[in-house]
Amino acid sequence: MFKSCLVDSAFLRNRVFFVNRSTFRAYSAAASALLVEDHVFVETPLPFEAFAVHEIKALGKRICVQRKGKLYPFVVTVFKSLNWEVAWDVRFSKSVKEHGFSHSLNAFRIIVHEFAWMGMQVEVQALLRDVVCYYREAKYDAFGLFPYLLDSPHSGVRSIVVYDALITAFADNSMLENAVDVFLKIKKLGLEPHIWSCNILLKCLAEANKLECVRSLFECFKNSGPSPNVYTYTIMMNFFCEGLQVQDVDIGQATDILQEMGKSGKYPTAVIYAKYIHGLCKVGHVEFALDFIRNMRHRAQPLNSYCYNAILQGLCQKGETCEALKLLEEMKGYGMVPDVYCYTILIDGFCKEGDIEKALTLFEEMELCKIKPSIVSYSSLIYGLCKIGLIDDMLHIYHSLKAAGVFPDAITCTLIVDGYCREGRLEEALRFIYEMHHQGISPNSYTYNAVLNSLCKEGKPEKAWELVPQMLKRNVLPEVANYNTLMNGFGKQLNSKKAFMVYGGMLEAGVMPNTVTCTILINILCHRGKICEAYNMFKEMTERGLAADVISYTSLIAGFCRMGDMKKAWVLFKEMLSKNHLPNAITYTCLIDGFCKSFRMDYASFLFEEMKKNNVSPDVVTYTVLISGYCRLQNIDRAIELFDEMKLSGISWDVFAKEALGLYTGDWFGYKRLES
Repeated sequence: MFKSCLVDSAFLRNRVFFVNRSTFRAYSAAASALLVEDHVFVETPLPFEAFAVHEIKALGKRICVQRKGKLYPFVVTVFKSLNWEVAWDVRFSKSVKEHGFSHSLNAFRIIVHEFAWMGMQVEVQALLRDVVCYYREAKYDAFGLFPYLLDSPHSGVRSIVVYDALITAFADNSMLENAVDVFLKIKKLGLEPHIWSCNILLKCLAEANKLECVRSLFECFKNSGPSPNVYTYTIMMNFFCEGLQVQDVDIGQATDILQEMGKSGKYPTAVIYAKYIHGLCKVGHVEFALDFIRNMRHRAQPLNSYCYNAILQGLCQKGETCEALKLLEEMKGYGMVPDVYCYTILIDGFCKEGDIEKALTLFEEMELCKIKPSIVSYSSLIYGLCKIGLIDDMLHIYHSLKAAGVFPDAITCTLIVDGYCREGRLEEALRFIYEMHHQGISPNSYTYNAVLNSLCKEGKPEKAWELVPQMLKRNVLPEVANYNTLMNGFGKQLNSKKAFMVYGGMLEAGVMPNTVTCTILINILCHRGKICEAYNMFKEMTERGLAADVISYTSLIAGFCRMGDMKKAWVLFKEMLSKNHLPNAITYTCLIDGFCKSFRMDYASFLFEEMKKNNVSPDVVTYTVLISGYCRLQNIDRAIELFDEMKLSGISWDVFAKEALGLYTGDWFGYKRLES
């Protein structure tokens, strides 16, 4: 009877690991009951059980003095019964607290290996994750965990289960160096981890932007195993096409992935094709993506609506909404049903172009196809209606949404508030914000910024400032954009005192200034003639790591030009160019005006030609200051040439340009020939 049961137990263990090379809990109640009999441990011929019995006995001797503890009976119970609930009830941190770290680790090691032997892969992962979490929280050196788990009689299958679980546990807890270390040590032992644990590690490394590690690990898979599977290639395709922080989209590498899959006999899925197509569109190859997807369709490759979404998006972003609409019809012609995302992309595209009629037609088509529009679909339509001044029609949609049980979010409501503000209906905008709050839709700082911006544009920054207490009352903390709007509003009124008061309040609230903040203040100081203070703020801004942009440089250059300090203005201009900030028409015009007033027409003329060479179009102000400069030097012929050039360029000349010549010719240019 005993021998028969032992054979069954041995057969069971073989079956666990060699049926389709999959591991699962195939043990029975009989097998579990068998392990409760003490004589089984004495006579069993299996090497791991002999080892485990020895370890349990040794563990019992080491902790026999700890009468309070029940670690030894706990290990014996789990070992005999394989009862997961009993094992999981004694968490590792709890065991360490009661029995000490080394005893607890030894006990868990025995249980982990026994569970691994029985094919209880999920349980092994849970136990090791518990141990790894303790290591991380206690700040222990986790690199020592692998050698400790290795210190047992070798069994390839059992060891791989443990090591795979350890890789996964480290990766899931963002302990990626430890996970890579385990992988390398397994390879050094001549063992091969399963591809599923390697994929988890690869995915976590990709999500952590570990560029070189991802590339190296993937090459290791291809060269020495485990052999990449379709999911491995999916991770890599996503990595190269996503365009994460440390790298741009690498469409060349993504193309190589497709080619490698073909050579290895693995077929790309619709997900892989979709990622690749999205990558192509991200780098601006929309037409190539369109040709590619049509070629895939011709070859009957797996495609889905997500594959088409990126191309639809790319076409709409380029303003080719009609082409996008044709592609939608092409999809339907292939028998592919467009999803809500396809329709929403097109609706958004047409709304941004102001073609509400086509957007509404697409809404009706969605209804006929029984596709429920998303809140994004409605938001796009509301934006379009607000853009063309049909905010009242939009409100019908808003109320219909609520009636249908679809409650608008803060983004949708912000669009409505912005629509009211565009039409100058600020009181209605504020009432709508109150209604939002009353209905449980929390307005955010962007919602309020629409009102703040409108009030400041109307020259009422004081009223805008009065809204800040209302924001705080509704638990909406002002953000840097709100403070910038207020500072800019006061700055345009030349009320520098109030602007700096807002700046002080911003710092007291713990809101850190950004480049826009500093640029606004620099501009205010420059207009007040406090150019030294402005320049000091500019230097402080760059020292704090805030990147100066073309606007901040131009503000300061304009300030020095107004002061007549062309030397410092020129130094800043050269610095701006060295940092790859391209000057705009305002930058050039300020410098040209400054040099003209300093009677340095050589520099002014050089800059004028340089801006045209760099495809920066001179405007009427640029021509006016240059004409004025030549007139001051009595070079009327050159002034008239510039006036002719301005007219030929299609620039409408104004009274200032006319006066610039009139002041020196005394005859409104004697210019009937130019007007003819």
